[in-house]
Amino acid sequence: MVRDSYSRKPKCTKEQGLVAVRHYLEHGRNYSYTVRTLGYPSRTELANWLRELAPARCRLPFRNGDSRDTGENRLHRPVIHLA
Repeated sequence: MVRDSYSRKPKCTKEQGLVAVRHYLEHGRNYSYTVRTLGYPSRTELANWLRELAPARCRLPFRNGDSRDTGENRLHRPVIHLA
């Protein structure tokens, strides 16, 4: 028999999520520091809790390195360097 969907039991409780979000907000808003200090959750799970519990105060992690340089600056930077 094949299931239509699979739902995994959460590894951490809601209370642990609240502790992690509070720690993140009170100690420099650093994903890695919070995960390393508390020993849980993963950075992805912490980001999910932040989106759920404090959406206005969360900062999404950058993907593929430093992607702060976005938009036109990123697109025109190679041309500017050649000129």
